[in-house]
Amino acid sequence: MRCGRLVQSGRRLRTRQRLGVAQALKARNLAGKVYLSGLDADPANLRLIADGVQTMSVWTDLDAQGAAAVKAAMALARKQKPSIATSAVDIGAGPVPTHLVNVVAVTRDNLCKFVTKDAPKGWVTVEQVYPDGAASCK
Repeated sequence: MRCGRLVQSGRRLRTRQRLGVAQALKARNLAGKVYLSGLDADPANLRLIADGVQTMSVWTDLDAQGAAAVKAAMALARKQKPSIATSAVDIGAGPVPTHLVNVVAVTRDNLCKFVTKDAPKGWVTVEQVYPDGAASCK
């Protein structure tokens, strides 16, 4: 089954692709039975988590990530070594200095808290994730 290979392959899928995989899972009565993850905790994928179709999404603190990238870019443009904190990460090609930022795993267990408290203002509304409104957000 094609959707099974996509989900199991570990490939990073874009939002539209994940939504397509979610539709395929629903059509085959596999929603909630197959691990489906995403990135960026966008409203469409948060809704899939609320519906029990998607297992989780990962939220990256974009402000911290952006600030670190700008600081590093400015240092490199000045032909200086970036002064941001790094860790050596080796994924097979040797150690690479990497700046790690905080991420949050958004699951059904913390979805309501993420939507109402953790997500940046304007990122997502309760109504986008819970069509029945705040009463469903527990």
